[in-house]
Order: sequence, then C-alpha cells, then structure tokens
Amino acid sequence: MSESFQVVVDVEATALDAAGLARAVPEDAFPDAEIVAEPTVFDAGLGSGPPICPLCGETGEVQFSSYLEAVESWWDGDVVDPACVVCGQYVGLNDWDWPGSPWAVGNFGLRFWNRPRLTPAEVAAIGDRLGHRVVLVYGRG
Repeated sequence: MSESFQVVVDVEATALDAAGLARAVPEDAFPDAEIVAEPTVFDAGLGSGPPICPLCGETGEVQFSSYLEAVESWWDGDVVDPACVVCGQYVGLNDWDWPGSPWAVGNFGLRFWNRPRLTPAEVAAIGDRLGHRVVLVYGRG
C-alpha cells in the first residue's frame, strides 16, 4: 500500500535561501514535516496528466515534452520558461495548470506524510511564514 504525501513547495527560494530557511524553521513549527532543502522536482507521481497552458487552455503530450525540456534546463542551472506549443507564450515552470495535483520545481519544501489534506489556510500560513509564494503538491509515493 502506498503512502500519501503533501509538499508545500517554496517556488521563490533560491539555493542560498533554502539553506537559511532550513536553519530558520523551528522544529516545533512543523513537527511532522520533512524539510527538503535542495533543488527538487516535486511531482504528484502516477496519475498526473500533462500540463495545461494557463493562457490558452491547451494540453497534450507535446506540451509535456516542452515542459520536461525546461525542467532539464532548470536542473542544469538555467532558468528557462517553457513556451506553450499552441499559443507560443512563455509560462513560468511553476505557473502551469495541471489536472489533479500540480508539479513544482524549487529549492525548499516541507513534505508531510500520511496526514489529512492541508487546508488552503494552512498552506497560506506556511507561505506567509516562509515569506514566499508556495505551491501544494500532493500524491501517493
């Protein structure tokens, strides 16, 4: 049986920020969270479909290929926003829509295992505490 997870991903933290955030987050603030403080692609695992362009609403496997190429560039240290293969507009890696749980790339996240779904208010409070925009990724691992 697989375990469920949720990750609140800080999508604005740099690699330098991540180390400071890891030290600055008190253990008692998120006692059941695993801190991830390294470049990571946070994905929902099985069942997450291809990304949907938030500007034109189009999706598909070609769109997913374009997104994955941009993620590979991000891994190499380049900031590359993928272009929608339909409308041609560039969209930030963390700004695409997803059927189900989103993907997010980032340098810092708080991973929770096997707990009730975080509420929007809880996610917003974590973002406020970190001082950055956050994205909630969830799935089964």
